[in-house]
Amino acid sequence: MFNDNEMKLIAMIEKARGYVKGEVELDCIDGEWYARDYREDLGGAIPIEAELYRKPLITDDEADNKGVDIIKCCEMCGIYYVG
Repeated sequence: MFNDNEMKLIAMIEKARGYVKGEVELDCIDGEWYARDYREDLGGAIPIEAELYRKPLITDDEADNKGVDIIKCCEMCGIYYVG
């Protein structure tokens, strides 16, 4: 079961699939979670060019305050995460 805030994160992750050429990956940088385009041919995760994904999807503080289990959301979407 997912709360509304987790469903919003899941929707953002799923939407990111339309902007990547590889696989969607979530990377945590200084407590901020970014969607990345994982491209093995380019040696790893690169930023997604779409404006929507240039900022973090969520921060650790937001996740704590909104009851979002980031790892559970990543697993639901079947994506790799680094955090």
